[in-house]
Amino acid sequence: MYRKRLASVTVSTELFQTEPLQDYIVALALHSGVPGEKSIQLKVLIEEVFSHIVGKCFPGRSDGQICVSADVTSASFILTFAYRGLPFAYDLQTADNETDEISLSLIRNISSTYRLKEDGKRGQSIEISITINPVAPSEENSAHYSPAPDEKLELRQIRADEMEKLVQCLYKVFGYTYSAEAVYHPDLLREQLAGGLYRGFVAVNCRGDIVAHTSMQKSSADAAICECGQAFVSPEYEHRGLFMKLKSMLMEEAANLGLKGVYSSAVTGHPYTQEANLKLGCIETGLELSYIPSNLKSIIKREGENQRQAVMSFFKPTGAQSSMDVYVPEHHRGMIEDTYKHLGLQRNLLTTPSSTLADESSELEEIAKTEWNQMYINIINAGYDLRERIRRTIRRALANGIAVIYVPIDLTARSAPATVEALEAEGFLYSGIMPCECQGRDTLRLQYIADTELNPDYIIAAGEWGTQIKNYVMKELQRVE
Repeated sequence: MYRKRLASVTVSTELFQTEPLQDYIVALALHSGVPGEKSIQLKVLIEEVFSHIVGKCFPGRSDGQICVSADVTSASFILTFAYRGLPFAYDLQTADNETDEISLSLIRNISSTYRLKEDGKRGQSIEISITINPVAPSEENSAHYSPAPDEKLELRQIRADEMEKLVQCLYKVFGYTYSAEAVYHPDLLREQLAGGLYRGFVAVNCRGDIVAHTSMQKSSADAAICECGQAFVSPEYEHRGLFMKLKSMLMEEAANLGLKGVYSSAVTGHPYTQEANLKLGCIETGLELSYIPSNLKSIIKREGENQRQAVMSFFKPTGAQSSMDVYVPEHHRGMIEDTYKHLGLQRNLLTTPSSTLADESSELEEIAKTEWNQMYINIINAGYDLRERIRRTIRRALANGIAVIYVPIDLTARSAPATVEALEAEGFLYSGIMPCECQGRDTLRLQYIADTELNPDYIIAAGEWGTQIKNYVMKELQRVE
């Protein structure tokens, strides 16, 4: 993805540096498209973060250094503070006092995402991403249009010069409430298209307007699988089967590209999206509870609209498959084996004895999705202190209002069963299997649910196998309760 470094300045930990640093960064932010009304918040945020790093990570010292970098993408202004101070002294989740709470509230309110990383001898870094102004819809194309019932539509891949029309279609369906920020930014979509990270499949009417869309998204240009997402249909073109037609095109293209499969997810408040996936040959692989916030509404009425929504995960193998050795926790062996049988994937299920993890400290990457109150933890290295690190992360996350935490575990690692055991001891539970998710390697997803008062009646599984997965996950939820 396009990312341009605007500036990088290393300053000492003497607090007189703060004011000129504020003015410089705010000027860069406004030039990059950060809304003007956020400038005062940003200025205070810089002061708070800088002073907290100095006070907590360099106590009593003035010889420390902080490297402050500003980057811009087509969607975000990214501010990074990198330093080598006292480890674990300052985090973005826990407020020890009222002053801390001011700093944390500012970060939560102004940022779209934030990351805190403890990187061993390389020190620590705080990365704060702030959304820049999206494209506005044109008034001309926002006018109501009533298509003829027999109007012929062109189904094809999107062109680079049509991204603005895509944003206008999105606006007609969701306004500015859609969760995927990138779809509001034509330049970012063009960059992702050129970089092989995105392919859009669209329906185009006789006026040249885009009236339906779904996309193939890849985490990297050489990823083994893709995600089918960002699916929406303009209201006047509903009930024409466009979602199934476009997703069918996407899966055919995934096979042509040699990808190993297509991943997608479907809300469980109604069965319709799940039924479409099943008709296309997609297989349920897991259930992610509390995934969607209750304030994100759907144009389709769904059960349990006033609580967080679960999603059913699906996978469709599309390309040549090969056998793989995976290390699975013995107590989940039956469910994992059945999942692979339904997928038709050849896996050698191995088990290592529960034992201590590596004799070195753990390395974690925490990614908070603030709009959805979600956190993702990537376990870069699982060491002897994993439970302590996870316990501390949970505590910080809950204090910050995080509702759900997801962790993918690489099943080709011999330490996978011990890693699962450590996380489940801290309250995590089974979510599902994702083939080839981690650079072509399978992962087991675990989830931590802050609010376990979930009504299973609002979780609708459209298929028989999906129902078995739901029952398994709900039993797991009862275990941790």
